[in-house]
Amino acid sequence: MSSETLYDKILNLVKNRIENSFEKIVEISCEDIVNTLNIAPSTCYQYLKPICKSIGGVYRRGVCIKVKAS
Repeated sequence: MSSETLYDKILNLVKNRIENSFEKIVEISCEDIVNTLNIAPSTCYQYLKPICKSIGGVYRRGVCIKVKAS
């Protein structure tokens, strides 16, 4: 049984999306996370805002926007 928390799962998903993106500006929406992890939208909104801020992104209306370092 995995001891990975939901916070960790969302954080890892966000980091992977940023690392694997070819775009300079990466947007990760709660809709994407809800579909990928099969969680409730309210849960995503609860976790995405602090996660986004912790990685240096900007959170706006259910979307985390992160500018990749060049």
